[in-house]
Amino acid sequence: MGIARGAVALLLEEAHRCPFHGRLATLGRQTIYTSAAEIARQFSKFQVKPNGVIDQRARAVEDGDVFGWMGFERVESLDYSDFEGATHVVDLNKDSIPQDLVGAFDAVLDSGTLEHVFHLPNALKNTLSLLKVGGRMIFLSPSSNHLDHGFYMFSPTLFADYFAANGFRIETIYVVRYSGDMEELWDAYAYQPGQWRDMHIGGLDDRPYAIWAVATRLEHSTLDVIPQQGYYDNSSAAYAGSRLATGAIAGTSPVVTSVISRAAPPPASEILAVTTKSLVKQYARQVPGARRVWHLTQTVLNKMLGSSPKAKTFTPSHSIFRKKFVGKF
Repeated sequence: MGIARGAVALLLEEAHRCPFHGRLATLGRQTIYTSAAEIARQFSKFQVKPNGVIDQRARAVEDGDVFGWMGFERVESLDYSDFEGATHVVDLNKDSIPQDLVGAFDAVLDSGTLEHVFHLPNALKNTLSLLKVGGRMIFLSPSSNHLDHGFYMFSPTLFADYFAANGFRIETIYVVRYSGDMEELWDAYAYQPGQWRDMHIGGLDDRPYAIWAVATRLEHSTLDVIPQQGYYDNSSAAYAGSRLATGAIAGTSPVVTSVISRAAPPPASEILAVTTKSLVKQYARQVPGARRVWHLTQTVLNKMLGSSPKAKTFTPSHSIFRKKFVGKF
């Protein structure tokens, strides 16, 4: 598990929205794949004051230091073995976790564990049971183009449906487009249930994608309600037992109801249209030189916009980027 520069940026955006404090649990020890100087720049960019002094000359940075700078007083890790020095040895496949860990943490961070745990329902239940009421769950999980990285590649609807069915308040869900180049900026796009259906078959390019999801445990939140995929739910609202259709995602206007409340599967004509557009995209990508031109354009724009607060105004032209562009991280 690891934290790249983009993950640091996303965490600091969340810290700016609602400051971190208290006790943090990470799933696995986290390798930091960026420099102390870059971390300091990200603190400045997101206007978060570090808790302590960041030695920008340091060659290596420990995960505990980074999370301490972000405001956590205590940082602990969970893993299935102690081979990386985890604080707690816990198998998330099991039916439950040790009782002394239940409800013990102010935040839980999974930056690359969930996809490696075979029993996904138990893993979700156990991970979220670590949270106190008011605590935040943060997932950064692989989506498209992660073949054999783990058991699973996730769609954002998994997190949206599970959180909503169990009464968590969803703070943020992004679809993140990135690359294996640690220096390249990440593109983040706001996810809204029901508005990404045109991307469901062949709608993405050949970059790897990840899901960034943040949710808060509330007094009435549960852990074991099994969600139905919202798009196919035949109830009067798009999400059974949830409030997504009336603004469960924090800050979402109830007007979203008209967008996501379609209960029936799409008609054949719509599926054909989506499939046809997807095929056109796939053939367009095979035009000689097209990918290279796009990559060079991205590289130039990344360098121009990387440290600029105006970066959030850039919207690339690829079809996926018709979605709401949040910013570069």
